[in-house]
Amino acid sequence: MEEYDIHELNLNLKQSNQLKQIHTKTTKNLFREKDKSDHQTIDQVLDARISRIISKFKKSGLIKEFNGCISTGKEANVYYARGSGTLDSDDLNKEIAVKIYKTSILIFKDRERYITGEFRWRHGYCKSNPRKMVSLWAEKEIRNLKRLKQKGIKCPIPYNFKSNLIMMEFIGKDGKAAPRLKDAIEEIENIEEFDNIYFQILKIMKIMYHDCKLIHSDFSEYNLLYFNKEIYVIDVAQSVELQHVNADYFLKRDCHNINEFFSKNKIMVISDQQFYDAIVKNDIKINDLEDYIDLKRGENIEKIKEDDKYLQKENDLFCKFEVPFDLVKEGIDLLSPFLDLDIAMKNLVKQFNERELKEAQGIYSDDEEEEEEEEEEEEEEEKEKKKKFDPFEGMSKKERKDKVKKEKKEKRENKKFSKKEKKKIIKKTKANQKQKH
Repeated sequence: MEEYDIHELNLNLKQSNQLKQIHTKTTKNLFREKDKSDHQTIDQVLDARISRIISKFKKSGLIKEFNGCISTGKEANVYYARGSGTLDSDDLNKEIAVKIYKTSILIFKDRERYITGEFRWRHGYCKSNPRKMVSLWAEKEIRNLKRLKQKGIKCPIPYNFKSNLIMMEFIGKDGKAAPRLKDAIEEIENIEEFDNIYFQILKIMKIMYHDCKLIHSDFSEYNLLYFNKEIYVIDVAQSVELQHVNADYFLKRDCHNINEFFSKNKIMVISDQQFYDAIVKNDIKINDLEDYIDLKRGENIEKIKEDDKYLQKENDLFCKFEVPFDLVKEGIDLLSPFLDLDIAMKNLVKQFNERELKEAQGIYSDDEEEEEEEEEEEEEEEKEKKKKFDPFEGMSKKERKDKVKKEKKEKRENKKFSKKEKKKIIKKTKANQKQKH
């Protein structure tokens, strides 16, 4: 675009202002032009937006080095990095795990059922924009990790997060990540060690239930790390509070998953119902869990002697009732007009104050407007996609022709004529009438 001085054109004030507006619009459109490269991703997570966030963290000193991928999953990839992790820390060589949630290809599309019905998000959240949903998912994981850490459960310490990226403590040593429990079977030396792990997991689930008021909802050998003979809990984004309508179902499913894994590895487990009772009942204390397991194992041995399939029958009777997700949504929609507005206002004020603090730290301020614009564009694109549909879908050729003829006839009948066209039609009709007479 050619550069020019508006004052040299000798225009009046109104004309010069109009020209300025045109110039600003055209230049803005030039910079906002987008192509496929803006949306391209590496490993389904590394795109232009994430690279901007990482570069900002590098400038602020939170990340010194960003290295290769150490783990991939259905919802996120984890990368190895070095840096301070927080603005308060001076250790620039600290090992960090950078978890980046996938936004381009969402394999895990069932997130809404873990959020809907939970007290923390009772005032609503963005459902239409997948990027915002993933960002909320990352925030949910940080909140849950903090709860676990406060109550002494071993898990990665969350340092920082932005959008769909979380920086957290690296569980491992010298770049070698701690193995998942599924992959650590070869490292486990004997049955006593296996038995100790079984007890550790039961203890963790009980503390989560009574102290953290949380249920993991996906407790399995895939979401547990084994490092220095200790169990670390990871992937807690889908964890729900006890008030969730399907909390009991999720807990029972977790109990079954843990028992199934250990029984496959030839460890004598207690029944799913006994495991569930050990977690839920207040009269069974944490210090008495080992004695409880030994007692129930002894009882089960006697019953197995009478019936080989005793445990299988007990587990089959173990209730796994889940409230349908559609009913949960319906219930939330009905209750929404009666929610406390004062609490909603307090939450908004709190969010505003948190944003102000983040901007003051100089980490999250520069590209906020650009991100909002991108999100708006994505929402508009989704709306346009929804509008596009085939009006002749499921019709035969004959039905299509009939419909087109009908539509054309309606257009002719409802057509609006201009004054000139009306005069011409009147003249023609008058001329035709004269000729007839």
